[in-house]
Amino acid sequence: KQWYQRRVAITAGIVRVKSLLAVSCLVRGNTAALEKFNQHEGYNVIVRALQSPLHKLQIKSLFLINHVCVESTDQCQLYSSMGVPHQLFAMCDRFATEDRTAESYDATLQITLKLLLHLVEHCDVQFPPHAAASFETLRVCLVEDSVEEEREICKKLINHCPAPADEVDR
Repeated sequence: KQWYQRRVAITAGIVRVKSLLAVSCLVRGNTAALEKFNQHEGYNVIVRALQSPLHKLQIKSLFLINHVCVESTDQCQLYSSMGVPHQLFAMCDRFATEDRTAESYDATLQITLKLLLHLVEHCDVQFPPHAAASFETLRVCLVEDSVEEEREICKKLINHCPAPADEVDR
């Protein structure tokens, strides 16, 4: 019985990943399909997929959100209003403490940082109080030459962070 339950769970995860990939292929670059997708509140499914414990589902949702936000300021505002930047902040916090040997770590980190920077630059994003320190910690953790772009994005995000309250008061 346990074997069967595990198999069903694995199959369900695979189906979710492949379904998200299919939807992504349909809506990327297709304004009419994206409008229908939004009419049926498909964005809620994408945001939930971002919160999934399935790594592949998170990556697929990150790429889809990034793509539609780059294509449209309205999509950027929509996903920002749904709390995506705060989810991305939390993911960046985890990246600073996780083992870098995890599968797809670098690709996930890169798309997360790029999407967050895009949202910050094009939407009114409120930073959590510890954001600058988190980005600095993450930047310092990234020591290999292969992650130079990610270090640069961290610097840009730090520059967008508000000054700490004690510095503002001076």
